[in-house]
Order: sequence, then C-alpha cells, then structure tokens
Amino acid sequence: MSLPPPLTAVHACRISVLEAEKRWTLQGDVLWVAAGEYPAMPIPLASLKEVRLLFSPTRMQRNRYQCHLHNAGGRCGAFQNEHYRGVMDFEDRSASYNELVRLLVPRAAAINPSCRFTTGTSWWSWLLQTGFLTGMLLLLVVVFFTMGSAVTGLVVVKLLIVLFYIPTAGSWIMKNKPRSFAPGDVPAKMLPASP
Repeated sequence: MSLPPPLTAVHACRISVLEAEKRWTLQGDVLWVAAGEYPAMPIPLASLKEVRLLFSPTRMQRNRYQCHLHNAGGRCGAFQNEHYRGVMDFEDRSASYNELVRLLVPRAAAINPSCRFTTGTSWWSWLLQTGFLTGMLLLLVVVFFTMGSAVTGLVVVKLLIVLFYIPTAGSWIMKNKPRSFAPGDVPAKMLPASP
C-alpha cells in the first residue's frame, strides 16, 4: 500500500489561561506539538488508536469544537478551534483547525488502518448528560407551571437565560451522539464553520 505524499498543516491555540499556546504541526507521518520554549514533542500517527471529534460548547464558547487523539496509553493530545486571548475573549481559529483535521484524519488512516474515527462522547457520557439535560428541562417546566402567578421579573429573566442556551444544548445532544465515520468523509457537522 502506498502512502499519500507528506503533508504539512499548522494550527496554534491556547485552551485557557493555565496553558501556554500550543502549536500543532502535521508533517508527514508525525504530528508535532510545541508549547512555549519547550522542544516539540512528536505524536507518531502510527501510534494513534482513535481520533475523536467533539462539539464542546461552554457558556462563553458556544462554537467550540475539539479533536482528541488517543494512543495505547489513553488520550495523548487535544486541540480546539477557539484560542484563549483573555477573560471572556476567544479568537476563532476554525480555518486552521479544519485544515489540520481534514489532513490529519485521512493521513492517520493511511498510516494506521486500525485507527478508529469517532464523533461525540462515549455512550455512557452521552446518555447521562442527555438524561440530565432533559430532566432539568422537564423540572423547569413543572416549576414554572406550579408557580403560576408567583412569577416575578427575576424569574422571567432567569427563564430567558435558560431559553437562550436551549438551542446550544440541543446541538450538543444531536452532534455528540457517539458515531463512527469513514476517514475519507469527515462529518461536516463536527467541524466549525470558518469565519
């Protein structure tokens, strides 16, 4: 089996204030990870057992996507499309994130045919979190109707805040349902829209 020609893709991001910016560079058969002044660490694509794509929104990052890399020892790396610049300040780096994912997945498959390509969380995590979100929504409806005329302006504001996040929770449920995908067909719904 012939391997595709060597590729190069670069994506840099900082996940939080607690981490330095990491530079992810795909060169041929290796994904190099460099942080700050430290030497780059290699992640050989031949060592990958699983590449998992996730939709991971937060209250401040409603369009955050992540790529988790697993080898025989567990998770060996993770990068995301949003770069932390400061408190509640994130830069969208979806273009370089998408390029890296689109080149990494087929390259890893060509080098290691036994590598699995999945989307979403684990089944247990998805079932528990979906059940919790559904239960909390039902509880909210029951409380709202039980309160009747006792609804105050503050309660209405809190309900509006909850309603604002319902579409994000629905997207999380739909996108993070565990699935496998073919390396030649990365699901578009698991990649952020480029700015």
